[in-house]
Amino acid sequence: MQSTENLLHWTPNLKYSSDHASRAQKNMKDTMTELERKFHEDMLSIYDVSQKLGYRPRHLLSIVFEKGGRQAAKQLIQSSQPTEGFLKLWKLNRLDISVEAKVLLPEYQDLFTEEERQICKKRLDEYGYPKQQ
Repeated sequence: MQSTENLLHWTPNLKYSSDHASRAQKNMKDTMTELERKFHEDMLSIYDVSQKLGYRPRHLLSIVFEKGGRQAAKQLIQSSQPTEGFLKLWKLNRLDISVEAKVLLPEYQDLFTEEERQICKKRLDEYGYPKQQ
C-alpha cells in the first residue's frame, strides 16, 4: 500500500517530474498558514483512508497537489452536483471523510465562507449525513 508521500512517482495526472512536483509542493506549503497546512494534510488523509477501503480518489489527490488543500476543496464543493468521489464515499458509508465533512470541521471555519459551508452542509444533509440515531 502506498502512502501519499510516494504518490508523485506514479500518479499519472501530474504534469511534472516527481522532483519538480516535490519542489512545487514545498513552495506551496511554505506560503500556507499553519491552519491551511493542517487542512491540506487532512485533504491528503482522505486519500489514505479511502485507499484502505479499496477506493483510490486520484482526481482528488491530483487537484490537492496542484492547488493545495483549501483551493481544491473550494473548487470541488462549487460543483452543482456531488463529485464522483463524494458518491463513492456515500456508497461506502464514509461521508465522514468527504471534502464536505472536512470543510465543516469547527477548526476550519475560518478557511471557508458561510456560503461554502452551507453548500457542504446541504449536500451532506441530502445524503443523510450524519445519520440520525
